[in-house]
Amino acid sequence: MHEYSFELTTENWKARESARIKDGNVLVLLKVDKSERHLTFDYTIKGEVQVDCDNCLSRLQYPISDHVTLHIKLSDEEIEDEVDLIHLPSHTTQWDMTDHACDSVELSLPMKTVCSDSINREECDEEYIERMNARSDDEDTHHPEWDKLKDLFKQN
Repeated sequence: MHEYSFELTTENWKARESARIKDGNVLVLLKVDKSERHLTFDYTIKGEVQVDCDNCLSRLQYPISDHVTLHIKLSDEEIEDEVDLIHLPSHTTQWDMTDHACDSVELSLPMKTVCSDSINREECDEEYIERMNARSDDEDTHHPEWDKLKDLFKQN
C-alpha cells in the first residue's frame, strides 16, 4: 500500500478550460494498492471550487467532498475502458491521474449550483433576478422570421 497526496489548484482548472469550475483548491488523498497486473486507486477529494450560481450568476465558493475508487488493469490486450476500470499497457511505469481527479471533482458537483448551498452566500442576488425577469417581460415575443419556418412544417 502506497499513500500520496496532491492539490488541484488554479493551474489545473485553467489547463482544462473547465466551463463550470472557475478556480479552486482541492486536496486529493490517494492510497494505491499494487499487485502484479492490477492497481487500486482509492482516493478522497476535499476542498472548495469556484462556480457560478445557476440562478443569479454570482461567483460561489462551493464545498467538495467525495470518495472514489478506481481500478487499473495492466494488460497488453486492447480493451475498452469502463466507468471505474481503466486498462493500460503492461509496460506502463507512470500514469498521471490529475485529469481523472479533476473529472471526479466536476462530477461531485450537483446538477444545479445555487447560492443557498455555497459557503460564501446565503441567497441569490434578488436585484439581478428581478432585472432579468423584467427584461424578458419587455421583449417582444413575436419574431416574424420564425413564421416562415412554421409555414414549412404546415406544408409537410
